[in-house]
Amino acid sequence: MKSRIPAMLLCGLFLCSCLGYETGLEDPGGDPQPDSFSRALSGHWMREHIGNCIWMEEWLSFDPPSGFVATMVDRDACYPETHGVFPTPGSLKIEDGPIVTWDYTTRDGRREMRRFSAAIVGSALNWMAFLRSNDTGYHAVNRRLLADPSGIFDSDIHIDLSFDAPLQTTGVPLACDRKSPENTKS
Repeated sequence: MKSRIPAMLLCGLFLCSCLGYETGLEDPGGDPQPDSFSRALSGHWMREHIGNCIWMEEWLSFDPPSGFVATMVDRDACYPETHGVFPTPGSLKIEDGPIVTWDYTTRDGRREMRRFSAAIVGSALNWMAFLRSNDTGYHAVNRRLLADPSGIFDSDIHIDLSFDAPLQTTGVPLACDRKSPENTKS
């Protein structure tokens, strides 16, 4: 089933720059540079989780081609005895696209695997990027597998978007400001 989704709606949901021209994986001559994404991904990325008693940082450290460490920094506000820094090594795989997969076992024995279409937008790692598959099509992948003795959670999402005509781009990453095209100056 084909769905018609306005590009500006996609911008509000997934970032304009994730429509295929965001990865910066081309040299000035337009030739793909497959190692560019690995170099850009290399290093440390952090997501913060804050809630009722939750105060945690999830540090993801990438050392392509296969090095990966997930480190949880727990500052639980309700149970100080659970505070700590918990590094967990795992494995990393980067496929064409780029599609990133990491796999590790948490400190409590739960296996976690993530596989997603990726883009680096500014200084942020986008886990649900729409990557250009052809002139009018985009594809996104997002899989999460959690397994422990109590059971398995496996979510595998694939989204294909198709437009009647190629989206107009300038070749320069665009900021996503959620404004209508009429109100956006180039």
